[in-house]
Amino acid sequence: MMLSRLCRPALWLLLVSMPFEVRGQVVINEIFLDGADDIIELQNQGGSPVDVSSWWICSQPSYHQISSLTVSGSTVMASGDLITLSGASLDLNATQEDVGLYTTNSFTSPSAMEDFVQYGATGDIGRTDVAVAKGIWTMTEAVTTPPPGASIQYDGTGNGASNWVVSINASLGVGNAVSVAEARAVRILAVEETMSVDAIGLSVKTMYGQSYAIERTAALAPSAWQLVGGGIAGNGEQQSITTSVATVAAPLFYRLRATDHLNIGKTATLITRYHGVMGTCTITDTHTIQISDLVYDATGIDVRVVVSPNASFSPYTIISGDLVRASPYAGETLEFDHTESLDNVSHISIWCVPAGASFGDGMFN
Repeated sequence: MMLSRLCRPALWLLLVSMPFEVRGQVVINEIFLDGADDIIELQNQGGSPVDVSSWWICSQPSYHQISSLTVSGSTVMASGDLITLSGASLDLNATQEDVGLYTTNSFTSPSAMEDFVQYGATGDIGRTDVAVAKGIWTMTEAVTTPPPGASIQYDGTGNGASNWVVSINASLGVGNAVSVAEARAVRILAVEETMSVDAIGLSVKTMYGQSYAIERTAALAPSAWQLVGGGIAGNGEQQSITTSVATVAAPLFYRLRATDHLNIGKTATLITRYHGVMGTCTITDTHTIQISDLVYDATGIDVRVVVSPNASFSPYTIISGDLVRASPYAGETLEFDHTESLDNVSHISIWCVPAGASFGDGMFN
């Protein structure tokens, strides 16, 4: 039975205003714009491998098969894998653009579209109508255009512009960190504000008594940071910070920046060399390292925890007593205090002093 003329507008309004289908297994996870070498990041959010080498990126009127682009990572994407796509031909518009991920070159087919995002302008600016028909976008939304050198990042759930944020701290090749609530003073973060405001409230969990600075910049001047607040962060306390700012056109970008002790909160995963050594090391304050889930057979001669400013452990500093004992370490958590600041430490090792050999080591990140 044919739809009446009166029913057709109502059906179109439903399509425009209501996403109804989930994204595909592989998603567009981040888009980085710098005006010279733009980058698109994909992530396999499914539970099985996917070969994307024959898939396509469409930013109408530009079309690129993934195999023709510069790919960082394997195009046979295992579950959770991230890959980045770049190349001179991948020239995204700095003001407004639509980016579609397709399994084939049937660019007008909703079933061929795997994912979609649009920034800078609402309405149909390319293949928006295909994404609307698929049910993963609407005509009335768009992500804010990032400033040069910044990116837009997907939060990992849902469909639509509300699931994307602008971040001055690009996270290509690693998982996105777009939640302000989870931000710490040891990270640079950006908060997008979508309207003109007189004040902004940031609620962040700060750690380990660091000094921090709250800075603000406008979208058109990403390098011109202005200090609008700061102080000493409490140890693990929830900090509610309101900064008074003059009313300006949105968007504004904010970042919470550590101004001292940048190593605090960094972790290192021990790579097994000998004696089954494994564990995770965390710099918990300026003078303390915690090793959690330590596994080590406890054998050897004069085995210590040492830290160093380089991967060659020359020089190194001993921060523990002898770890050799009668019973093995089976997932224990230990803490070690260092008399000097850990600000310049980059590597840690379970180290056999007489042999000058690492039983297991890692780099703090």
